[in-house]
Amino acid sequence: MNSAGGNSAGGNPVLTFLRSPPPIVLVMAMAGFAALQPNIMPVLSRLLAEVHGLNDAELGYFISSGNIAGFLVSMSAPLWINRIRSSFAVGGAFLLYAVAAHGLYLLSGDSLLYALQFLLNGSIVVIASVCSAVFLRTPNPARIMSIKISNDVIIASCFLYLLPLDTLGLTGIITSLSVVFVIAALLALRWPATYQNVQPRRMDVSGIGGGSRDGWYVLITLTVFYAAGVSAWNYLGRLASAAGLGNDEGASAIAAGLFLGVIGALSAAWLTGRARGPILPVTSGLIFVVSIAALGMVEGYGPFLLVTIVFNISWNFFIPFLMALLPRADSSGRLSSLLPATAMAGGILGPPLTGNLILWWDYDAALIVTALLAANSIAAYPVLAKRVPAARPV
Repeated sequence: MNSAGGNSAGGNPVLTFLRSPPPIVLVMAMAGFAALQPNIMPVLSRLLAEVHGLNDAELGYFISSGNIAGFLVSMSAPLWINRIRSSFAVGGAFLLYAVAAHGLYLLSGDSLLYALQFLLNGSIVVIASVCSAVFLRTPNPARIMSIKISNDVIIASCFLYLLPLDTLGLTGIITSLSVVFVIAALLALRWPATYQNVQPRRMDVSGIGGGSRDGWYVLITLTVFYAAGVSAWNYLGRLASAAGLGNDEGASAIAAGLFLGVIGALSAAWLTGRARGPILPVTSGLIFVVSIAALGMVEGYGPFLLVTIVFNISWNFFIPFLMALLPRADSSGRLSSLLPATAMAGGILGPPLTGNLILWWDYDAALIVTALLAANSIAAYPVLAKRVPAARPV
């Protein structure tokens, strides 16, 4: 019996997987935990604003301070990423966040909160940079990144769905997040030996300035798109409150939109290389623009849920098509290293702009202006798509 039981357990693929998961799965788990904080930021920002009495402009500066740190880490990653031991960097960053995050409810004063967010977001981007370098070493990085997005969404959605936010409040959600990050830090001790020292392709810093003009136009367009999208995303919690939703209802709607947004990413992945012409991406982009404006106007759970879902799906559908223009516009590859920085740059510029617009006017007017900002990037897409060389058939 013992022998049979042992053989049965030993032959069970699920148990075998849990005891010794493939190296890439462990890295995927680290990346998913690191993405938890930015994915739940709409809920966190609402709670922070309520606890600390932040107005919408101050909240925008808070979000921007974290993105400044992320931008600096992203830009400097090629200089340090192949000099560190991955398990120490990832585990240490998780532990730093788990401890320092409690300052979000213990500290008071805008300056201290901005400085703390700078530290916290910087630690998150250190983890994300290491994990991304691993993913780019795989034989099929596009597929791995698609799986990563789905993994990130599932983890964040479950976190939001399972936590009773009205009961926990800011203290409870930060404590819960810290527990997850401590577990992640312990899991980092099992970081695969094969990925201890990642060596991404060297960035040709001296050659970045020589990138094609159209490539720079694509990067600028991406930054404008992110300035609008990141603004709307990070204010979703506040917008849910303005729509009459409680903390739990707002978190539920945001989690649903986050989860179903994968439909857009998967659809874009399937259609990339098959769709001809700019009609589908532009249509999706226009729907995205309308959804941003609608976020400032809807009231009630049902309408807010619907618009949030449309917002996420259309965002995730359009952005891969815009990103795909960069390698076509810049065949040298010199500008590719700047792609992650566009999201951070948009996150630096957009939230303070939207926050001040809300403070000066109201949610309706501010979100309309934010939608018009997004419309500029949508309008630029067909122009850029016509200028750059056509993609090779796949």
